[in-house]
Amino acid sequence: MKLEQLYLLNEAVKYASISDAAKNNYMSQSSISHAIISLENELQSKLLTRTCTGVSPTVVGQAVLKQVQTIIKSVQNIQALSKPGRFIDEIKLACIPCLNDWIVPTVLSQLQMADGKASVSVSTEESGRIVREISSRQSDFGIVINHRGSGKVDDLVYEPLFHDQYVLYVGRHSPLFGKENVTYETLLAQPYIAYKDEFRKENGGLTNLMRSGQQPNVQFRTDSLDAIKSLIANDRYVAFFPQYMSQNDYYLQSKMIRKVRIIDQPLDFEVGSISNKKYPLNDQNKLFLATLKQVVNSRTFMLNQSKEGDSLSVN
Repeated sequence: MKLEQLYLLNEAVKYASISDAAKNNYMSQSSISHAIISLENELQSKLLTRTCTGVSPTVVGQAVLKQVQTIIKSVQNIQALSKPGRFIDEIKLACIPCLNDWIVPTVLSQLQMADGKASVSVSTEESGRIVREISSRQSDFGIVINHRGSGKVDDLVYEPLFHDQYVLYVGRHSPLFGKENVTYETLLAQPYIAYKDEFRKENGGLTNLMRSGQQPNVQFRTDSLDAIKSLIANDRYVAFFPQYMSQNDYYLQSKMIRKVRIIDQPLDFEVGSISNKKYPLNDQNKLFLATLKQVVNSRTFMLNQSKEGDSLSVN
């Protein structure tokens, strides 16, 4: 049995339903008839009833035709996967800020090299808001901090990616600039810059880790990570940033900012992806996530971590 015969069986039924005028521009009726007769001989069953007014499928023909149409649809889906422009639909991602600055551009670059038509729209939010965005399907999927600690959401699927930990960013004007480690009590005496709603309400990230203790001395709030780092570099302000996700930060590389560890407060957390199980991810989203995992697990990534003097736990 040839795929061409199955196509022509489907065409034969379509041919019988079109107008005489349209038949003049259609494929040869004789070529269809020849293929169907050949298929009937092979199956040893009559598939079409032929009359002077046209053809119609027999009971067996109807059953065969139903399966044929399923096969044709599957073949068309396979062919669509191989088309060069198949990934041009926009990927809608909600992502925590540091990961968006660090890994998303790398992933997008690799997708462009592989396909050339990748398109990504990123919404940068705190983890708690990302959870709500994925639940309401404002974004296709999200990358969050410590999602498991922010409460169970039944319609979401969570998959861990890697572990990180918060360190304190301090600038040259801070009394903590020359220190390697400080206590949490020392931090509380410093002027702190909060990102958005940090320490104001549950957001699934840093706030959750510190909810049982006294909160930092927040003196300024902003939604700009660059503004936070600029103020730290040029004043006495401090703020928490992820150790690994901020590894390539310009302010750190230029030594305008240093990382200081808090020795008596657990500040490690997990980064993972979330999606809505009611709406399965399409091929574009799956490819993006697969590429993200490859970048996270890449040798380059691991080497960068080893330079920090710490081990990275990758799931």
